[in-house]
Amino acid sequence: PSKSIPKGTISAITVTSLLYFVQVWLVGSVVSHKTLMENKLILACLAWPSRFVIKAGIITASIGAAMQCLAGAPQLLAAIAVDDAIPMLRFVRPSERDDPKTAIFVTYIIASMATLVGNLDHITPIITMFFLLMYGGINLCCFLLGWVNAPGFRPTFRFYHKNVSLFGSIVCLLLAFTISWFMAVISIGLFIINYIYIRKMRQRMDLALGELDSYEGMGSMNRVNNWGDVGDSLRYKITMMVLMSVQGTENFHAKNWRPQLLTIIDTDDTGIPYNTELLALAAQLKK
Repeated sequence: PSKSIPKGTISAITVTSLLYFVQVWLVGSVVSHKTLMENKLILACLAWPSRFVIKAGIITASIGAAMQCLAGAPQLLAAIAVDDAIPMLRFVRPSERDDPKTAIFVTYIIASMATLVGNLDHITPIITMFFLLMYGGINLCCFLLGWVNAPGFRPTFRFYHKNVSLFGSIVCLLLAFTISWFMAVISIGLFIINYIYIRKMRQRMDLALGELDSYEGMGSMNRVNNWGDVGDSLRYKITMMVLMSVQGTENFHAKNWRPQLLTIIDTDDTGIPYNTELLALAAQLKK
């Protein structure tokens, strides 16, 4: 599988991309730009032997994509809820031996609301932005994990290079703004809001569990799932680079010198120091 899966995936992407490019080139060679912009079923007019071939293909592809999403989307939604990645989705978390019925119902509601708009062109831009940001985010994470040399990230694909991931992330971002800069800004804004929400909720849950663990008999309480954050590795990498650049500097000017104080104090079980006056004195000495 380690050889067949990458080879088959790249081959499938290459063949389908080639077919798409050839189709676009052929249609663009015989149809005017105005017609392409106005007639969305222009391929049906060019189909042989009948235009119903294209219509049947559209219907078949739509049903197949809908069935695929119906099978995969609820499972993905339930997995996010089980991992507790987004706390607001806890209500769709299934039991250990139960099907994700709630996740299926939520997926149905979301899909129905989108189709009730009456025109898929109204939701296509935002859906496209979500896909592009998802692919761009995955590529950016791969680049950052490769750049910081994360121990848990060791790609076995011999043609992998972190700069390719960075290039893919930049291309996805450029495509998003090329398609619709307004929708791209809205999507990025929603992404930032979701990220801030997850970070805030994670900090609150960690603080609450830390207070509960301080009581007797709560030490064995299960912690919140922590899947790791590439931001922690990035901060560690930058900190190490800065420290290594400062270490051994012979021409360090006196005006840039700051005292480095090691302050040892007692804290309670939650990490709150007993003697805050000593910390205040250390802070004054470093000013």
